[in-house]
Amino acid sequence: MLPHELVSKYVIPWLRALVARKLAQAGMTQAGIAKALSVTQPMVSKYLRMPEKELRKRLEKAGVEFREVSAIASSVADALRRASLIEANRLMTSYLQQLLASGRLCELHRRVDRWARPECRICVEVMGGPVLVTVESVKTAYHMLAAHRHAIVAVPEVGSNIVEAPEGAKAAEEFVGFSGRIVKVGRRLIALGDPVPGGSKHTARVLEKVMEVEPGYRGVIVARGSKEIIEGLKVTGASVAEAGPADRLEDVGEQVAEAVGRGADAVHHLGGQGIEPVVYVFGSTSIDAAAKLVRALDTISS
Repeated sequence: MLPHELVSKYVIPWLRALVARKLAQAGMTQAGIAKALSVTQPMVSKYLRMPEKELRKRLEKAGVEFREVSAIASSVADALRRASLIEANRLMTSYLQQLLASGRLCELHRRVDRWARPECRICVEVMGGPVLVTVESVKTAYHMLAAHRHAIVAVPEVGSNIVEAPEGAKAAEEFVGFSGRIVKVGRRLIALGDPVPGGSKHTARVLEKVMEVEPGYRGVIVARGSKEIIEGLKVTGASVAEAGPADRLEDVGEQVAEAVGRGADAVHHLGGQGIEPVVYVFGSTSIDAAAKLVRALDTISS
């Protein structure tokens, strides 16, 4: 079995089913959902009849974290509601590519294909090493936000960024982030640059400090420090702490790390003179951080 057959058989159908449920919850008809997903109406009916518990079971059995893929589905559904098929396909393709490149489906491959070998590293080798895998992860996190209907609500006035530490990386200079900021242009998010090692020096330094107290957090997203973002994070189960204010930008990392050390996975930094208040949302990867932020955005009334 080829690796791409894994996502085709064990991930894509249930990701589509989650998207169908999100669209139905938003009031779209089964005929409209079928057209948006390029499937038949009977297939949509089948998707909607399947209990969420069963969807969770199938995805987790494949090695996919359900809360993560549910957040992906929310953003894909939002893009489809705006008839932005390219945006929806870009997000799904980036996510599926990252699943393969990261090796997260290797165990599934060995389980379902008797010809798969324990030493096989084809996906990781063909699709790049830790740095390229991390670049794809940061891209996916960005597309998750860009596709969401409330994307611009999440962006600070000075712009946002997304940073992730590749496997084995310790220093901020090795972390992958966008070379320019993520900004609002009209009603859309635009990334001014590409994810590269050494991108977003300030956010990378904050993550570096945080990893000293919590090595499990290797991804971070900078979001607007607004009441609706903070409340959305709390409502969806994130632990939000407060830090600052800071006299200097260089002090922010230490203050945020101290808050994470007290058990927070999101930190509202109060800013300071010339420093905008923002929320740092952390996760095991940038996709995990984006999933937390997307769940918070889902709580905002349309």
